Amino acid sequence: MSMLSRVPEPFRKAAVALLPEAWVRWIRRAMMRPYRIEYVVAPESRLARFVKRRVLRLYYPPSMVSRQSALARRVDTLLGRKPQLYHFEIHVTDHCNLNCKGCIHFSNLAPPTFIDEESFTRDMAAMAKLFDVRQVYVMGGEALLHPRIERFIRIARDQFPHAHLVLLTNGLLLTRMDEDFWRALSHERVTLMCTSYPVRLPVDEIEELARIHDVQLEWTEKRSEFYRIPIDVCGRQDGTDAFRRCDGVGNCPIVRDGRLYPCAYAAYADLLVGTFGLTGLQAAERDSLDILEPPGGRQAMRFMRHPIPWCRHCDFDRFAVYEWEHSRRSLDEWTG
Repeated sequence: MSMLSRVPEPFRKAAVALLPEAWVRWIRRAMMRPYRIEYVVAPESRLARFVKRRVLRLYYPPSMVSRQSALARRVDTLLGRKPQLYHFEIHVTDHCNLNCKGCIHFSNLAPPTFIDEESFTRDMAAMAKLFDVRQVYVMGGEALLHPRIERFIRIARDQFPHAHLVLLTNGLLLTRMDEDFWRALSHERVTLMCTSYPVRLPVDEIEELARIHDVQLEWTEKRSEFYRIPIDVCGRQDGTDAFRRCDGVGNCPIVRDGRLYPCAYAAYADLLVGTFGLTGLQAAERDSLDILEPPGGRQAMRFMRHPIPWCRHCDFDRFAVYEWEHSRRSLDEWTG
């Protein structure tokens, strides 16, 4: 989320309460600009490079696109291996049963939408053909709303037999899931990851169900705060600068309807556009890559490592952290 998320929550809240508001805003903006560390000393010095590397490693989320070194990527190319994509996400549902303010997937704006088995299989097979994928997140929306979620778990494992496969859920429906669901998780070696939002969950019961069925269960860090990258409806931002500052923050590769997007904003912009009748925010063809007829894995990786036209809508200078609460479905939750 940000460097501040590494600080225990009571101390973080105390600092935010005691420091002048201008200081808090400045610190948060600084957290989103780690590449500026190179100007602490001469950019070409060894010390500068060391400081930058250490600070990024400690405090900044690593890339979700590639965690290989340039040398490792070169060796893979010479050996004719598929490029290594660290992570991608795919929705089985777009809608959600938890109405979070400012959801970056716009799930609280989505009508009930379920992916069909044929489309899911097609997209997963296309990604498996393109990349050596390390980590796959099957999610939503809320994934457990899909009436055949266990079938999609099995398809995902068939296509990615060696990847770290994760089913992401808010946990609200877990105690209602049947035996077939739990058997699928266990048999397909799927990690069940529950988000720790400030809502009441029967944690002990969920952990007991996971233990009984031999399912690996993980909880995200407690999320009483969300972050917002305000959307500039007019698209007046520097897209290249926004993309650099987004690394590890919002740029999580997402597959939707046969196309690969670098982030949820671009992938699901149509939900924001449709809800509020906006113009100019629709994702263009150049904002995603056709994975059914792609130019090739290497070209696809290059696409993911460069800004897209939609990046001009991300206003990192107004980056904000706010307390989690239920959405009023007001446009300013995303643009304010």
